[in-house]
Amino acid sequence: MTRNRLRLFVALTTIAAVLPIGLAAAVDGQCGELFTPIYDIQGSGDSSPFEHQWVTTEGVVTHDVQKSSELSGFFLQDPVGDGDPATSDGIFVSHRNTWGFDVNVGDHLRITGFVDERFGETQLQNIDVITCDTGVSIAPTVATVPMDFETIEGMLVTFPQTLYISEFFNFDRFGEIVVTTERQYQPSQIAEPGSAKAFAIQEANAANRITIDDNRTSSNPDPAIHPNGLEFTLTNTFRGGDTLTNVTGAISYGFGLFRIQPTTGADYENTNPRPTSPDPIRGDVRVASFNVLNFFTTIDSGPDVCGPTGLSDCRGADNVTEYNRQLAKLLVGIIALDADIVAIQEIESGVRDADGVPDHTAIETLVAELNAIEGPGTWAWIGELDHYNDYPVRNEIIYRVSSVVPVGAPQTIADPAFDSVRPPLSYLWDVEPLGRPPVAQTFHPVGEPGKVFTVVNNHFKSKGSSCASIGDPFDVHQANCNLTRVAQAEALMAFVADLQESTGDPDVLIVGDLNSYANEDPIDRIKLGPDGIQGGGDNFFDLINKPGKNTAYTYLFDGQLGTLDYALASASLLSQVKGVTVFHINADEPDILDYDTSFKKAAQDALFEPLPYRVSDHDPVIVGLVLIG
Repeated sequence: MTRNRLRLFVALTTIAAVLPIGLAAAVDGQCGELFTPIYDIQGSGDSSPFEHQWVTTEGVVTHDVQKSSELSGFFLQDPVGDGDPATSDGIFVSHRNTWGFDVNVGDHLRITGFVDERFGETQLQNIDVITCDTGVSIAPTVATVPMDFETIEGMLVTFPQTLYISEFFNFDRFGEIVVTTERQYQPSQIAEPGSAKAFAIQEANAANRITIDDNRTSSNPDPAIHPNGLEFTLTNTFRGGDTLTNVTGAISYGFGLFRIQPTTGADYENTNPRPTSPDPIRGDVRVASFNVLNFFTTIDSGPDVCGPTGLSDCRGADNVTEYNRQLAKLLVGIIALDADIVAIQEIESGVRDADGVPDHTAIETLVAELNAIEGPGTWAWIGELDHYNDYPVRNEIIYRVSSVVPVGAPQTIADPAFDSVRPPLSYLWDVEPLGRPPVAQTFHPVGEPGKVFTVVNNHFKSKGSSCASIGDPFDVHQANCNLTRVAQAEALMAFVADLQESTGDPDVLIVGDLNSYANEDPIDRIKLGPDGIQGGGDNFFDLINKPGKNTAYTYLFDGQLGTLDYALASASLLSQVKGVTVFHINADEPDILDYDTSFKKAAQDALFEPLPYRVSDHDPVIVGLVLIG
C-alpha cells in the first residue's frame, strides 16, 4: 500500500465543521478494515442517509474523468454489491488529477470523504485516498430503459437494447444526445389535448429516455463526439431515428437529468438515412410549403433595426459568412423540392421607407438568386399585398413561370387576430403583433385557364412566448397562445370563405406553419371549414396525417415529433390531390450542421456543406395535384 498524498492528522469530529474546500480528512484505517459500503452511502432513497457526514469506503474506479475540462472526478463502485436492486453500488467522487494525486481505471481505493448531494447527485468530496490494488476489472451491469435510474446512479452499466437517437438540440453546445426506446411523438400529435391518453403518452415519453453526455463540462466541445465514440465529421454524422445498441458508461446526474457518461462508443446503425430527393408523388402541379427559418438580407449585427418599423430584432445571419451559407443551403433546398409553387414562411419583412412603402428585398433577392441558378425568368414572386402588419417576418409565395399562371392579385386580410399587439408594452420597441397575416394567390396551370385553385399560405402564432396578458393562458398540451391560434384559424376560415366567393371556385389548399400539432384546437377548427360544421360540405382535410394515424412529422421539439407544417385541402380539391410527402431534410439533422457560426470552434464551423440539410428546423411539405377544373 502507498500513500498518495500527505495525510492531515486532525480529528474527524472537528474537521467536519471547519474543513476548507479542497482539503480532506486523513484516510480512516487500512485497506480491508471496517468501512461504509458504497451501497449504504447511496441508500434506497433520492438522497444519501449519510449526507453532510464524513465516511470511509472502498471500491474500484470504473470511469476516470478527472481533467478540469471533464467532470473533475471519477466513478467508484463496490466490486461485489449488496444484491439489492433499490441501492446503487456506485458513486461519483469529486476530484481533479491536479489536486495532488491521480487515479486510474481499475484502481481499488480506500477513500475518506465528505458526502454531499451536489445538484441532486450523491458525491464524495474533499477526499483522501489509499491505493489498495490496481488492475481490478468490473463488468458493466446490464440495465434497460425504462428504469429507476436512481438505483444505478454512479454505476458502470450497459444498455444492450436498441435505443433511438431522438433529441440533439444540445449536441453542439453541450455534447448531449437523448435516446429513447422508440421515436416519441408529442402527446397532442397522437391524442386529444388534456385527455387521459395524452397524459399517459407524456408520462411514458418521460420514462423511456435517457441522455448520453460526453464526459465534458465545456460548452461547444471540440471535437464533437459521435455516439459511436469517434469524432463527429461530415463522413461520420447521425440523424434522428438512427439507432444505438450496447450504450455503455457510468450513470451521473446533473441539470435535472440522469445521464450516461460513456466509457466506450455505442454500436451505431444509420436506420434513418438522408433523403437525396423528396419521395416521388403523382401530380401535374406540385405545391410546397417551407418555413425557411428567418431568411434575412439585413445582417443581424446586434441593434434592433429590422421589421417594418425598424425597431425589431434582426433574426437571420449575424455576418456575411453566415448569410452566404444560409442562402446557399436555402437555394439548393428550394430547387430540390421540384415544386411549381412554393409557399414560404419566416422571410424578412423589411423596413418601410419614409412614405410607408414596404420593403421586399428578401423575397426579391431569393427569386433573383434562384433565377441566377436556373435561368432568367424561371421563378417569379406573386407581388405586393395591400396590407402588411409590423411583424419582422412575413409569408410569401413564389412560382415557376413555365408551370402556373397567377389569376388576379395576391390577397390578404387585416384582422386583429394577427395584427393586435399584446399589452402591456414592456418597451417602446415592443411593437410586434400577434402573427403574420395569411397570403393567398389563385393559379391555373399554363395553358389551362379553366383549372383554377387557390393557395393560402399561413404562419400562426408560436408556442414559445406567453399570451397571458391577453387572457390566453398556458395549456398543458397546447402550450402558450392556443386561444390566439384558434382565433387566427377562425379569421383564416372567414378569409377562405371570401376567397371562394370572390374567385367563384371552391378549390383551396391551405398550407404553412400552423404551430399546432395534429389534434390541437386550431387544426380541428380548420378542418370544420368556413361554416364551422362537421360534415357541412366545406370541411378541410389534413393531407399529411391520416385518420387514426398521426405519425407524420415536420418538426422535433424536446425529442418529440409532430406536424407543425400542414397541407389541408377543401372538400372540392381533395379528389384532385394525388400525393403528399414530407421532405425530411431538417428535423432529423443535428443543428451543428446548420449555417450558423455562433459559438462554434473552427472544426465545427468547417462542418458546413452547401446542401439542403439543416437549412431550417422545419421539414418542407409537398403536395401533388392533378387539376380537373
